[in-house]
Amino acid sequence: MHTLVSVREEVFSLQRRQSSKNEKLVTTVKETQSAVRHYLDQVSMLDREWKRQVLASLNETYSEKKRAGDSAQLPALNMKDNLETGDIESFSQRLLLELQFRGMDYRYEKISDAHAKTFEWIFRPPESPIWSNFVEWLTNNESLYWITGKPAAGKSTLLKFVYKDNRTQALLRKWAADKKLIVSSFYFWHAGATMQMSQEGFARTLLHSALQQAPDLLPAVFPNRLETYVLFGHKTAWAAPWTWKELVTAFRPLIKEAGKTMRLFFLVDGLDEFNGNHDELVELVQSFLDPNVKICVSSRPWNVFEDGFRQRPSLRVEDLTSQDIRHYVRARFLANPGFNQLHMLDPEFADRLIENVTQKSKGVFIWVSLVTDSLLEGLRDGERLTDLEERLDSLPQDLESLFWAVLSNLNPQQKARTSQILQILRSSLDPMTLLIMSFADEEDPELALRIPVATIPLRQATAQAEIMRRRLNGCCKGLIEASRGCTSYLPDAQIGYLHRTVKDYFDRPEVWIEFVAMTGPKFYPDVRLCNAQLAMFKISSSPLVCDSASRNRFLDKVATIIEYAVRAEKAGAGPQLSLLKDLDAAATKRVRAEGYSRHWSAGWMACEYNRDFVHLAVQCQLWSYVESALSEPLDPQIQRNITNLLFVAVHLYSLFKPTPTSDKDPSFERFKYVFKKNPHIGIIKLVLERGADPNMKFDNAIVNFGIQGSFSTWEVICMKTEQSNFDYTEIFGLFLQHGADPKVWLKIKGNRGCVSKLARRKRNEARLTRVVSIFGMKEYKS
Repeated sequence: MHTLVSVREEVFSLQRRQSSKNEKLVTTVKETQSAVRHYLDQVSMLDREWKRQVLASLNETYSEKKRAGDSAQLPALNMKDNLETGDIESFSQRLLLELQFRGMDYRYEKISDAHAKTFEWIFRPPESPIWSNFVEWLTNNESLYWITGKPAAGKSTLLKFVYKDNRTQALLRKWAADKKLIVSSFYFWHAGATMQMSQEGFARTLLHSALQQAPDLLPAVFPNRLETYVLFGHKTAWAAPWTWKELVTAFRPLIKEAGKTMRLFFLVDGLDEFNGNHDELVELVQSFLDPNVKICVSSRPWNVFEDGFRQRPSLRVEDLTSQDIRHYVRARFLANPGFNQLHMLDPEFADRLIENVTQKSKGVFIWVSLVTDSLLEGLRDGERLTDLEERLDSLPQDLESLFWAVLSNLNPQQKARTSQILQILRSSLDPMTLLIMSFADEEDPELALRIPVATIPLRQATAQAEIMRRRLNGCCKGLIEASRGCTSYLPDAQIGYLHRTVKDYFDRPEVWIEFVAMTGPKFYPDVRLCNAQLAMFKISSSPLVCDSASRNRFLDKVATIIEYAVRAEKAGAGPQLSLLKDLDAAATKRVRAEGYSRHWSAGWMACEYNRDFVHLAVQCQLWSYVESALSEPLDPQIQRNITNLLFVAVHLYSLFKPTPTSDKDPSFERFKYVFKKNPHIGIIKLVLERGADPNMKFDNAIVNFGIQGSFSTWEVICMKTEQSNFDYTEIFGLFLQHGADPKVWLKIKGNRGCVSKLARRKRNEARLTRVVSIFGMKEYKS
């Protein structure tokens, strides 16, 4: 056995080879990991419990050093110096990939670009003392600038304009002087996905952007991930999800290390759209303030933000945009032939119409946009001057009343279609695209069953998307829109609310109840979404099982379809058996085309015992489907695998249990019905009644407990009672009624040494004591 010295020192020695000329050479990460595994094998400490405690100890050590600002003593920085360039690049690329999340840039792309010649005042000296000089702030030593304003006043559009404009970069470079400039932005969005309105999404976006521009900082910002990668490889390094503690702690070394040679500019829009404690968010923003950091934030003028930022340079958007609004209205009107004719006949009235719109808007751009649309509709239809004036006067000046006025002009059929679209959009687990909505908007409850498993031509997908886009315009009058963002592919254009104020309006209970009533009780948005997602799955060309990333995406798609099916049944639509069976058939056909011979779910973790879709249905606890599949007489294949089903029902029922991505982020609740915490007693009873053998043994049945060998389902249950809070009393009775050997329980109860909590804890405490001395780390208390 090796001498009990620090593994870190062992790694360093492995990474130093001396040539005859005393030149230092380096090992590859692969060689290091191989040597470390060999080293640890000799002290017999490679079970999962040991690794969990070692990693927790390692993370705690780094957290303490980071809190103390002791970055010079981070061991991973020494490891970095002894790694080959390719290994560092591999680590860096993977870390950036892990920080990314779906929809990271969508909100930025969705924000409307500033209309030509608007917001130019931001780069000019203030003409009055009501706002702070923004140009001056970009170049001076002030750390924070607060942009505020009423809802829909154009704050997001202004920040996007500032972020894109070359003048911003030029002025910031003057501030940065001889240091490298790093510019990052994040746009909170309350109408978007969970990550787009969470602290985690905020932190991951800013860190990803900054580290992408300064990859040399990666080891200092995430040293614990680097050391885990060096010791155990990529799989272990990225197995643990991002936690809020890890992410927020990463900003300290980022700001400290970057400050030596760089300066950071953060632009953060929509603090009021954060789905959490706004006091904590203000404190977090303030913690970023540093001589080497500038941060520009925007929010509504709520008290929490006024208290936090009132002493900082600031401006109120609606105080400064009247000329912008006037220019916007004039430009849109002049592009209309009807207005040009009106202007020629009565220029005074035409100018007065523009001025009236500007004055009535009170600085709210969304109001201006919708009112201008309405007036242009009147001009298109050749309305008289008095008609236009009456139209303008009849439109409410508050936004919510305006939204209702816009939708009130729809005929009953259009209102019903609008209600359906809104319910589908609200029920969707993921951002909706035009192509998905084109399937979801079809009335046929079994639409997906008639769609073949084959990629559809681009021309067909584009045509469907264009029809859906026009339908949205006709039914929703601009309140729901499709935005292409950074994609040029129309079917992928994402559907969303025109503005947060629109979502807030429809979220009001009295408004929502009225819209739901337009479709009646027999409309089930989850049936539509289940059809749409199954249709998308059948026409997709993306691989399913070629690698782990593909399998994970495949798993997510399956979980989504099943979630919709269960939600539909819970809502009263009945079991979606046909759609679930079609999912199985479609997935089977697609994986066969990829050369995969086992059942398509068998390649996922915890699915190695799966033989058919019934196993997956048991894991997901789809009672209606399982009851139908196990109705007598049983299919011969199901009868052959009935004992497998029992093992799955008892031990492998948490397949879709997602790992929380943050201690503050509720995104792990995305699958409300597929996420299972406990076994389903009804399914276990049914499987036992159909002849499952509780005493049949399975190889490596509880290897995830760190115990090798063959065990029966009954033995697994007996062991689970030693580590679970779930009451197994009823399941015990069922097993004993169906032939489980009572001697097994008496044996395990009388000799708990290999499985009891106390024995396992004592065993691991002894191991951990040795690990602590080897790693030279603070002991971790579980």
